[in-house]
Amino acid sequence: LLFFLQDTMLNLKKSHGESPQNFIDIGANIGQHSLFMSLHADQVHSFEPYAAVSQKLERHIALNAISNIQLHKVGLSNKPEELDFFAPTGRNQGIGSFDAGTVSKGNTNLGKLALVCGDEYFASNALPDVDLLKIDVEGFEKNVLEGLQATLQTSRPIMVVEVTYGNPLSFASMEELAAALPEDYSLYRFNNRKADGSKARRRGAKAKRSGEYELIAFDEWRSRGQDDVIACPAEKLELLPRKNRP
Repeated sequence: LLFFLQDTMLNLKKSHGESPQNFIDIGANIGQHSLFMSLHADQVHSFEPYAAVSQKLERHIALNAISNIQLHKVGLSNKPEELDFFAPTGRNQGIGSFDAGTVSKGNTNLGKLALVCGDEYFASNALPDVDLLKIDVEGFEKNVLEGLQATLQTSRPIMVVEVTYGNPLSFASMEELAAALPEDYSLYRFNNRKADGSKARRRGAKAKRSGEYELIAFDEWRSRGQDDVIACPAEKLELLPRKNRP
């Protein structure tokens, strides 16, 4: 994913000349993607409401003296609300979720976290246009996208949305996902599954080492698991990198 984001941002910058290009990271966690993209985007806006990981991201920004990342310690939703947050108890701190079902996977109820409506937050804080957007919120992506409708209509960004199948908070179908996007968007996913639909783990491990990726049409909705879905507006399709094989 990192190299796809890098290549996409480079294409956007080449296409737009001197116009600043901004990366928005919703569900930033400790900042792997935000820190990496600070080398390529003009501005990075990172959203992370879970204090245990947002504090680590804050330290990473300070230690590396990065000046183009702005950290927003808030969660985004489709309305202002407070929801129970289920925090991970293991080493992987990136699987915190608002989904109570994650308790069965070891998460524990941390208590209420405040969320804000995305459009209202962007407007009141005068945030810039969104050029490239990554959403990784462990099943809460439907609420996030619903809360950004005005922002998406105005900016029409290229997006990478981690979709969690079979999650009661998330989308139930491809049609429901498409309805949450502006008009004239095409959907893709990474070619990281076997013919039977299972994840090709060996291929995925190689991709992480080499930066290799390939996009294919997103044309099948699954009952469980996750996929990074790439959504691209028609007018930016020529800027979308389809493969990288170093």
